[in-house]
Amino acid sequence: MERVGLTAWAALEYGDRAAALIGAFKDGGRTDVAPVLAHALAASIRSALREAGTCAVGLEVITVPSTPAAHRARGYRPVPLLLRRCGIRGAPVLALAREREDQAGLGADERRANAYGALRARGDLRGRRFLLVDDVLTTGSTLREARRAVDAAGGEIAAIAVLAQTPLRSGGRSGSSR
Repeated sequence: MERVGLTAWAALEYGDRAAALIGAFKDGGRTDVAPVLAHALAASIRSALREAGTCAVGLEVITVPSTPAAHRARGYRPVPLLLRRCGIRGAPVLALAREREDQAGLGADERRANAYGALRARGDLRGRRFLLVDDVLTTGSTLREARRAVDAAGGEIAAIAVLAQTPLRSGGRSGSSR
C-alpha cells in the first residue's frame, strides 16, 4: 500500500477475524497465536523482498520500538516476537526520542502529529539499507516517522512489510496480490 513513499506489503487486511487475532496477540497476552501471525508476516516479508529484487541483498531488518509502557503491560514486544518465530532477528536501530500517545483512536492528522519526531536512530546509518517491519498499517504515520529517522541518520528504507493493513481508500498490496 502506498502511504509512505514506498510500497508496504501486507499479508492480511485488518478487519473482523484478523483484527480479533491481532488484538488478542497484542493486547490480550495470547502469544499462542504467534505461529499463525508469524506465518502471515513471513508472507508479507517475502513479497516485500521479492519486490525489492536484487536491491534486497544485504538488507537489515528493523522494527518500530514499543513504548516502555506497552512493553511493561504486555511483557513482550509483538513484532520482534513474530520475527523470531520467522527465524529473523531485527537490528536495534531505532529508539524512542520522546513519549508518544497510543495511535489507536487518533485520526490521520493526529497520528501524523503524534508520530513526528518520536523516533531516532541509535547511531550513524550511512551506507546501511533496511527492511522495515511493523504490525498494522493504518495511515502510515508510524512508518513515515521510522523512515524519517533512518533517512536523517543516513540510512535507507528499501522495503516495508507489515502484518496487516487497514482498508483505506487506496488499493493496497498484499502478500498474495499485486
